[in-house]
Amino acid sequence: MNRIRVVTAAALFDGHDVSINIFRKLLQKKGVEVIHLGHNHAVKEIVTVAVQEDADAILISSYQGGHNEFFRYAVDSFKELAISNILIFGGGGGVILPAEIMVLEAYGVEKIYHASDGQKMGINGIVDDIIARINRKKENGTDHGLQDIDAAQVASLNVSAHLNIAKQITFIENNLEAGDVSAAYKKLYAAHDQKKSLVLGVTGTGGSGKSSLIDELINRFLKITGAFHIGVLTIDPTRKVSGGALLGDRIRFNNINDPRVYYRSFATRESKSEITLALTDVIAVLKASGFDLIIVETSGIGQGDSRVVDFCDCSVYVMTSEFGAPSQLDKIDMLEAAEYIVINKFEKAGSEDAFREVARNYLHNHDIKLSPAQSLFELNIPVFGTSSNQFNNHGLNKLFRDLLQLVIKKSNHKIAVRENLLGLMPMESKFDFGTIAKNRTHYLADIAAAIKKYHLQAREQAHIAGLCDSIKQSLELLEDEETKLAMQRKYEELYAQLSLESRQIMDRWEQLKASYSQDVLTYQIKKKEMTIDLYSRTISGLKIPKVALPGYGHWHDRLLFFFKENLPGYFPFTAGVFPFRRISEDPKRQFAGEGSARRTNSRFHYLTASEPAKRLSVAFDGITLYGEDPASEPDIYGKIGESGVSICTIENMSELFAGFDLIDPLTSVSMTINAPAPIMVAM
Repeated sequence: MNRIRVVTAAALFDGHDVSINIFRKLLQKKGVEVIHLGHNHAVKEIVTVAVQEDADAILISSYQGGHNEFFRYAVDSFKELAISNILIFGGGGGVILPAEIMVLEAYGVEKIYHASDGQKMGINGIVDDIIARINRKKENGTDHGLQDIDAAQVASLNVSAHLNIAKQITFIENNLEAGDVSAAYKKLYAAHDQKKSLVLGVTGTGGSGKSSLIDELINRFLKITGAFHIGVLTIDPTRKVSGGALLGDRIRFNNINDPRVYYRSFATRESKSEITLALTDVIAVLKASGFDLIIVETSGIGQGDSRVVDFCDCSVYVMTSEFGAPSQLDKIDMLEAAEYIVINKFEKAGSEDAFREVARNYLHNHDIKLSPAQSLFELNIPVFGTSSNQFNNHGLNKLFRDLLQLVIKKSNHKIAVRENLLGLMPMESKFDFGTIAKNRTHYLADIAAAIKKYHLQAREQAHIAGLCDSIKQSLELLEDEETKLAMQRKYEELYAQLSLESRQIMDRWEQLKASYSQDVLTYQIKKKEMTIDLYSRTISGLKIPKVALPGYGHWHDRLLFFFKENLPGYFPFTAGVFPFRRISEDPKRQFAGEGSARRTNSRFHYLTASEPAKRLSVAFDGITLYGEDPASEPDIYGKIGESGVSICTIENMSELFAGFDLIDPLTSVSMTINAPAPIMVAM
């Protein structure tokens, strides 16, 4: 069956991926196989993905400017490769103007959807239109798919011919007969097998970090070896009802944008397991192409799934410490079948205990005896504790070293290894992962729990204070001495349950109210005395207090106010961190950022010309926000100075603030930026 395959992504330096996420979900629901890349992707990368995946179309959202250069560059890139069958769709709400849309569509973009199209057609209508346009291309015979494969085409395969590889894989996928391609094609690929490929199968439970682990291994193979080529085949499940699939593993891969790597995503389609029916024949295509290493990643599996071992020379089983009771390990088929066992996300609590249990299970499965003097952590067994999110992780290095030795042993040609780099990789057992301790990994939940506890205590204290006040008022009305004595004892019992802080609040309420009722108040900030008028006078002559305490009389309300709101400058600072705002200036900032540093500097001077206080706020362009430099590539060039100022050198920063005294107390600068903020501040 010839399925529709679409690549979805947000443009380079563009973090607005909400709309593209909506459309990829709707496309998947309509039976489309979606190769989703996420946000911030360059034209070259998207085009490479479309070629490797033999996609029918690419869908790009662009909300950050630079769209004219971006889409033109995409059209030109496909033309340079002599590819005319991959349709280009785009959208950007109202950012891309109707006049620009007309020009871009005339240039070669299939369709750019404006906000008005959404109003007329609806989101589902746009999705239907995309699918209809792709189907129309297929029906017209303009998708340029292979009709047959002959010996000459197979002989032309090589590790650099990604388009040729992609077309032949698509032919195989779309022409399966009873779950397999014909014997003639099998013989053809077998005859051209270059006998140099090691096939590595990677499987494991969903969410165990298989993709991140593979990406780190690819990074090491590319860095440590010379002319070494890797083919990656990843498999994701097909939805049973719609027939669509999210092929989203590429999001986790950061090191595959290299000419030495070919990557292809698969949906399970009619397969009833974690393996695509075309896998054997697709591996044959990559073997005929001459890849040194072929990595197969399956979709998430259950305890009894181990089919990947039937397709590979060796296999890796990836798991985490969260497998339940140790007896559950005896149910996992891959623990017995896999050559390598990886406990990933080793930074999580309980991972060391999990390692011991898995190591014991491995020893039992392979009839290996352990002497009492030996430590499970020092055994030379293929069980690895890894953390894919840690730089130069020792467990990953050990796994890579073993796989590298296996590849060298299997290969029929010499593989160049940079021994000097290999020697720098730490491989000793180590269990110190990341900057956050294992017992602090849920620190955000701890903060939320502390706040929840604080509010609970505030309500409890306010309730007790309310009872005390009610009893106090009742005592004033009672005449019976015996009753008054009993009530007094109850009052003292409840009052003793109030914290010292609660009692102090109650005791100084009237004094505090009086201090804010006078005309002038003197207070201290950083040991410096500040005097401020407590009232503003309106043009009608009315005195308006700058801070007014609530007119609560009941202790419950007073205490709850102090704990939940309080006055400005006091915990929990809901009314501000300072007792009063500045009176020397209005609380405002002048927000600007567009084009060059010089242009934005002129804008700042214009905005603050009549202001004694220079409060500046900088908006940066997308390139700066992502910590990159301007460049001449069209998709980058079009973003320079769009939606913010372009800053990439200290000279740019000096020009941005020329004419401003940055150490003046009346001058301050805020920056709308995230990751590169330390660099900007340093500049």
